[in-house]
Amino acid sequence: KVANLRESKDAGYEMVGATGLGCIACHEFNGQKAGEVSALDIAHVTQRLQKNWFNLYMRQPSRFHPTVIMPNYWPDGRSVRPTILGGDTARQIEALWVYLQDGERAKKPIGLSRASNELRVGDVAEICRGQSPVGYRGIGVGYPERLNLVFDSGEMALRLLWKGEFASVDA
Repeated sequence: KVANLRESKDAGYEMVGATGLGCIACHEFNGQKAGEVSALDIAHVTQRLQKNWFNLYMRQPSRFHPTVIMPNYWPDGRSVRPTILGGDTARQIEALWVYLQDGERAKKPIGLSRASNELRVGDVAEICRGQSPVGYRGIGVGYPERLNLVFDSGEMALRLLWKGEFASVDA
C-alpha cells in the first residue's frame, strides 16, 4: 500500500508540473506562480473542495461553468498522458488529489521554482533588457554557443562581449 501511495504521489507531482499536465502554467502553487495567469492556488485544493466534486470537475471542467478555460485532460474518459499510471483516468485524478493533500508541504512542481535568477540560453538566442553594466539602456543577447554581448542602445555601441553564463536578472 505504501508503494502505491508513493507511486500515486509521484505521478501527481509529475502531472501538476510543467512536464506533465502543466497545471502550474495557469495555477498558483503555494502562493507562487510560474506563468502570467493567476488561477486558484492548487496547493490548497484539498482543503477547499470535497474529493468527489474534485473528481467530477477534473473529468469535465466545462460541465460546471461554460466559460471555464481549463482544458479537459481526460476527453471521453481517455487520458491525454497515457504514459502516466498506464493512462488510467481514475488513478491519475486520484494521484493529483494524493499529491495535493500535502498542501503547503508538497514538493514544488517542476517548472515552478523561480529561486534562481539566472537567465539561461537554450537552443535559441535570448534577449534581456533593463539594468545592466551599461545602465538601463543595455540590451543583452545570449547565444546558444554561450557567446554573449551587451549593446548600449543609448550610445549605439557594443559594450561587453563574453563567453559563459548569460545573465542574472532581478525579479
